[in-house]
Amino acid sequence: MPTVAAWVDQLRDAFGADAINPAIRNGVAGGAGFYATENGQTIGSEAMPGRHVVSLADMVTSQPAVKGAK
Repeated sequence: MPTVAAWVDQLRDAFGADAINPAIRNGVAGGAGFYATENGQTIGSEAMPGRHVVSLADMVTSQPAVKGAK
C-alpha cells in the first residue's frame, strides 16, 4: 500500500503521530475510524451507509499559503 502509506505519513506530519497512529492501529485491528484499500489490500472497516465518507482524492494535506508571506 505505498500510496496509502505516503498519505498516512503526510497526515502524521500535519496532525502528529499521536493523533493518527491510534486510528491506524484500530483499523489494522478491524475497527472503524480508518479504512483504506489499495491494490486489493484492505485495512479497517468501511463506513456505514449514510455516513460522510471522504476520499483520498478529496484530501488536502498541505498547509495553506499565508497572506503576505514570501
